[in-house]
Amino acid sequence: MCEKAVDFLKRYVKDWLNIDGEDQHDKDKVKQEMEENLEKQGHKYHVSYDLWEMCEGIHLYSLASIYAAFECIMRIYRVLGDKTSNFEDNRLKDEKIIKSERELEKLQTEIKKYINQNMYDEERKTYLRNTEDKKMDISIIGAVAPFNVFKPKEKKIVNTVERINLSLRTYTRWIPKI
Repeated sequence: MCEKAVDFLKRYVKDWLNIDGEDQHDKDKVKQEMEENLEKQGHKYHVSYDLWEMCEGIHLYSLASIYAAFECIMRIYRVLGDKTSNFEDNRLKDEKIIKSERELEKLQTEIKKYINQNMYDEERKTYLRNTEDKKMDISIIGAVAPFNVFKPKEKKIVNTVERINLSLRTYTRWIPKI
């Protein structure tokens, strides 16, 4: 089940990053028509929604969650590849896992590269929530925690957090009722 989900995410990322490699399978008519309609719009898959399910597009939070999903399946592979595993004598399964791990690592690198090239505002020195606008959103922090795309001490992250603190914080003065 996890591998099927990750296979979908791989195809999704390859489509958005324009990386070739999807095998053409026999497709049913409805699926083929949906894909043809989406291809007319420039992609095979629907764009995602932001964390708040308000805006369509390519979002930092979504890409970070995919990055983390790839990391999770690689951890699963490491556990399955342990010497006490059922797969230790299955050379074909072991080779498939090694090939998949290489592909996932490459896709993670491409996701991070895409984020740095398309979702970082050089003028403000901060990450952006999506590719459509320059609005600040707390969901940007998802790339650090919980998804671990970036480390908390990286300069671009520190700048982004400072900017979020300055732009999203509201200061109110509490006055007690008398």
